[in-house]
Amino acid sequence: MSVGELNGDGLRVHRLLQWVSTGFPLPIDVYTLSCFWRATICNNSVAIIIIPAVLRFQQKMSHTTTIPVIDIGAFVDAAKRADSDATAASLGAAFRDVGFAYITGHGVPSAVIQKAFSHAKRLFELPMDAKEALSMTGANAHTHRGYSGFGDEVLNEETKDWKEAFDIGYDLPPSDPDVAAGVPLHGPNVWPSHESAPELATFKHDLELYFSHMERVGRSLLVGFEKHFGLADGYFEPFFQRPLVLMRLLHYPPLPEEMLNSTTPGRDIVTCGEHSDYGGLTLLAVDAPGLQVKSTNGEWIAAPPMGNDALIVNLGDMMQRWTNDVLKATPHRVVNVNPLAHRYSIPFFFEPNFHSIVRCLEPCLRLSGTTVPKYPDTQYGPYLLSRYDATFNHRKDDESNPTNARPGRY
Repeated sequence: MSVGELNGDGLRVHRLLQWVSTGFPLPIDVYTLSCFWRATICNNSVAIIIIPAVLRFQQKMSHTTTIPVIDIGAFVDAAKRADSDATAASLGAAFRDVGFAYITGHGVPSAVIQKAFSHAKRLFELPMDAKEALSMTGANAHTHRGYSGFGDEVLNEETKDWKEAFDIGYDLPPSDPDVAAGVPLHGPNVWPSHESAPELATFKHDLELYFSHMERVGRSLLVGFEKHFGLADGYFEPFFQRPLVLMRLLHYPPLPEEMLNSTTPGRDIVTCGEHSDYGGLTLLAVDAPGLQVKSTNGEWIAAPPMGNDALIVNLGDMMQRWTNDVLKATPHRVVNVNPLAHRYSIPFFFEPNFHSIVRCLEPCLRLSGTTVPKYPDTQYGPYLLSRYDATFNHRKDDESNPTNARPGRY
C-alpha cells in the first residue's frame, strides 16, 4: 500500500514513524505515547521502535537554559513576608535572563483551576453554530469578547495556527462611564445561555471566580517587581486600576488530515505561531505539553505542565518597553506533540488601563546603562488595539474598529 492510500490512524502511524526515523524532532514524550496507546494505534513492533527513540530524543532536548521555578508565597501570604526580598530578586533574575517562570505558592485552589478547564472543554464541544453565535465579530468586535474560530488570529504569517478561542474580560454594564463613552475593549462579556447549553450552567460563576484569583496573582507579581526595582509601594496601582484584563480559553484539537499531509517529516507542526505577548503579565495554566520558549541562542525550550498547579508566567512587550529592555518579552510558540490529542490552555493577560501612559521606569534607565528611554511614552489602549487589528482577520477590514486610535482620542 502506498502512502497516498493510507488514511486515518494508518496515516498517523506512518507520520509518527517518519518522525522517529528523522531523530524525533518533535517534543513527543511518555505522555504522548500513552495517548497513542490509549488510541490503540500502536502495536508491539511500533512501540519497540518508539521507546528507544524517546530516550534518544529526551537526551537530545536537554538544554543549558531552564525555566526557573519561583515560590511567590512571600507576596501572597503575610506569614512569609520575610522572604519578599529574595523572591523579588528571583523574579527579576528570571525575567531578565529567560523571560518565563513557573510560579508556585500563588494560592489559587486546585479545584478552581480544574473547573475552568472542565468548562473550556464543554464550551468547545458545543456545535459550531452554537459557538459562532457567541462570536467576537460584528457588535462584539468593539469589546473583543467571545468566540474566535480557526484561522481568525494570525500571530505569525509563516505559520498556520490551529486553535479556537473564547475571550472574557471585565463584565461591565452599559451604565459604566467608559462603556457609555464608547471606549473600546470595555463592555459586557458574551456568555453561553443556560437554555442552549445547560451543561454550562455554572460557566459564568466558575470562570469569574478563576478570573478574580488570577487578577489577585497578577497584582501580587506587580508588588514583586516594585520591590525588585526599588519603586515605592503601590507604584503600579494607578496603572492597573481598571486594567484591560483578558482571559482566554484556548483549544488545540487533533490535527486534520490536510495538516498531517502537508507537513514535512522532521519539521515541527506549529499550531500557534512564534510571537511575544502584547502587554504586562501573562499567567498561563496548561493541561498538556506543547508550549515552547525561545532561548537567547535561538533554541526552543519545552515548557510542559509542571504539576502541583504551577502557573507559567511571562511578560509582554509593554513591560519590556516599561523597563527599557531590562526585562524580556520572550518569543514563544505552541507545537503539536500528539496529532490525536486535544490540548487546552487558559492564558490570563494582565494589562494596564486603557488610558494609562507607559513611560520608562526611572531605575531602568540606570540598569540599562542609558539616560534616554529607548521607547516613547505610549498610551496603552490604542497600542493594544493596533496589535489586535494587525493579528485578527475580522478586525482588519472592519471600518467600525478604531484602528486609527491615537493617544488622547479616548
